[in-house]
Amino acid sequence: ELIRIHTWVMAFAFGVSLVTALTCGLIPALRATAARTPDSLQPGAARSFGAGQERLRRTLVVAEIAIALVLLAGAGLLVKSFIRLRAVDPGFDPRHAITLNLDLPEATYPEASRLQAFHRDLLARLRAVPDVTAVGLVNWRPLGNMHISGDFSAEGRDAEPDFLVDKPAVSGGYFAAMGIRLIRGREFDSRDHATGAPVAIVSRSVARYIDRSEEVVGRRVSLQRVSGPNDWVTIVGVVEDVRQYGPAQATRPAIYKPFEQVHHTFFLNHMSYVLRTSSSDPGRAIPALRAALRAADKNQAATSIARMDDVMVLATAETRFHTRLLG
Repeated sequence: ELIRIHTWVMAFAFGVSLVTALTCGLIPALRATAARTPDSLQPGAARSFGAGQERLRRTLVVAEIAIALVLLAGAGLLVKSFIRLRAVDPGFDPRHAITLNLDLPEATYPEASRLQAFHRDLLARLRAVPDVTAVGLVNWRPLGNMHISGDFSAEGRDAEPDFLVDKPAVSGGYFAAMGIRLIRGREFDSRDHATGAPVAIVSRSVARYIDRSEEVVGRRVSLQRVSGPNDWVTIVGVVEDVRQYGPAQATRPAIYKPFEQVHHTFFLNHMSYVLRTSSSDPGRAIPALRAALRAADKNQAATSIARMDDVMVLATAETRFHTRLLG
């Protein structure tokens, strides 16, 4: 649930501020009126009576202006930071996208082949949902609470890379569904099955590391630091880098594998299905998503279903709250 500024709390705070202002203005006025005795009207008395208070007032005014300027500068910088945050490109398009997160129990799906068969079946059912234009899956979606990163090596590069890469498992159609721009090559498709040629799609920063021109389609990479002859996969595409942890964080280099060529159950039992719809309100597809999941396995329930727009709002909720509060 988002943190919001409550209307009644704001009204109460405004009322307290108003009463405080009136009280702080009324008390000095009453004191000034009470001090207007006949003796105080003498010129010398007025000077002695008012000199100390005048110095105090000037000091307070200077202090108030200084504090107000500090608060104003801080609020302005935070508002500027929030405006910049909203303008950041996360590497994907959250509009018209909805995600369904699913955790499959190991007792029911103990083998990678059974997990892959379930995912293929559910993907086919989700493609039949009305108004859906693209469907895909990823084991660790952007702005999620899970990710895996590790070593890699590139053919033709003698020096070891000085950074780690994320290693998501995805399906064909995922990049279109999530709105991640395909820069070169192709997405995964029916050719990239379990017995097909080992392939991968790399993000732009990985492609730039391999070759400054980013022309890396057909080159080979390995997801191991020390690679054997069976560890190499051929690059078939290059996609945009994604801000995996949020719009305020740096983009993450990634090497994507087709989920059909991943054989460890740990990488397959947690999945996020991503649907892109032509509807202005992707939430309308939620009942159809639940029905497709029940048809695939009536004993499984989604751990969460969310619009990616709402996920983005949650990712910036704290900064938005602070900005509104200071405003």
